Amino acid sequence: MPWLRNGTVSVTNGSTAVTGVNVAFDANSRVGDAFVGPDGLNYEIANVASPTVISILPPYKGATVSGAAYAIMPVQGYDKMLRDAFNQLRVKFGDKMAALGTTGNYDILPVTKGGTGRTDARALFSEVGVQQASALYNVQGMYMGWNSGSQGEGHFVVNRGGGAGGYSWRSVNSGNTSTGPSMTYSYDGLLTVPSLSVTAAPIGIASGGTGGNSQATARKALGIGNDQAPTFGGIELSNISPYIDFHYNNTAADYDVRLINQSAGVLTLQGAMQVTGRLESAGTWCRAGLSAGRGGTVYNYNWTGSNVDVWIDNTYVGTMTLFGSDYRFKKYIANAKVPSYLDRIDAYRIVTYQRKIFGAVFSGDGTTYQGLIAHEAQELNPLAVTGVKDGTDESGNARIQQLDPMALITDLMGAVKELRAEVIALKAAAQPAPEPAAA
Repeated sequence: MPWLRNGTVSVTNGSTAVTGVNVAFDANSRVGDAFVGPDGLNYEIANVASPTVISILPPYKGATVSGAAYAIMPVQGYDKMLRDAFNQLRVKFGDKMAALGTTGNYDILPVTKGGTGRTDARALFSEVGVQQASALYNVQGMYMGWNSGSQGEGHFVVNRGGGAGGYSWRSVNSGNTSTGPSMTYSYDGLLTVPSLSVTAAPIGIASGGTGGNSQATARKALGIGNDQAPTFGGIELSNISPYIDFHYNNTAADYDVRLINQSAGVLTLQGAMQVTGRLESAGTWCRAGLSAGRGGTVYNYNWTGSNVDVWIDNTYVGTMTLFGSDYRFKKYIANAKVPSYLDRIDAYRIVTYQRKIFGAVFSGDGTTYQGLIAHEAQELNPLAVTGVKDGTDESGNARIQQLDPMALITDLMGAVKELRAEVIALKAAAQPAPEPAAA
């Protein structure tokens, strides 16, 4: 063998380490070879640590140098090592090789001699006796087995390589000229086939089927009712504008009535709705006319037992007084005792005013109105005003005071009656005294 002289080395006096540059120690030297150092002395290679580092014995005796020339001399002994290694193989495998007999006479080893009888790398089997292939799941390849875990079943394992695992198979046509579609079974248990036909009992619901082999029986098994009246525990529609269309009398039009979620948070009925039962809502949006746009204000009305309270959004704005006066819903009826209706009417302060911005609902519009101030009128006639001055509800919202028009009307009626009485009295006083009767 040629000596190794490629590259250069660096050595240190008294050190066993030799560091090389462009040397490839691992490919061209062996433990036991001779290292001829820059000092011209021979050393034994004790270890090949890497492509660029070796150890020598004894430690380097010469002067410390870098980038110096060197040589590695292969020593005699390789032939003996080769003979010893071959002798070990002969002792271990010689009898086994001799027992193969005439199998060496075949270019293709037949099945009877333990071969496959094929040249295309496929194996030809009449019987497979591999035991418990499932135990080989961590070894690359495909394994067939029988009676794993003493369960009496045949099985096979296909180990994943660099892919997703599982396995696939195909059928072929009767002429054996083309394959059918691929069918797969994934590692996580997903069976994929192009179509599935069940000729016996339908696939049960517990196995992902419908439990029926017709639409009617499937609906019944799934618990969604009969043909014309399916029943669901809940329906969720998800789309840009999800909707439900109704076709009265099977009309061919796009729809007769449509219920559509046309914008966020708003369900729109396109058509008309008739409610034969009670209707509850958190409030009502109204339009300024049939074709106007919807306003942003929510209206609510609440019957107190005698009047209708009106709410705009979360603000109480007053009471709608109903002028029902049937005696049948009145009790404790008594004549009103007022010292003087005329004095009360005279004391009412009639004012003009404009509305200002107040709270979340009231806003000024620049219009001048004529009327009364509620708490002032309440001081004169407590029955003509509801609420209290500066009143609020439990949330701190203003409770607007309201005038009772009927109380004010009856105040006027009382004053008119007093005036009429005064007129009658004045007329009686102005009548001339009757002339005495003739003697």
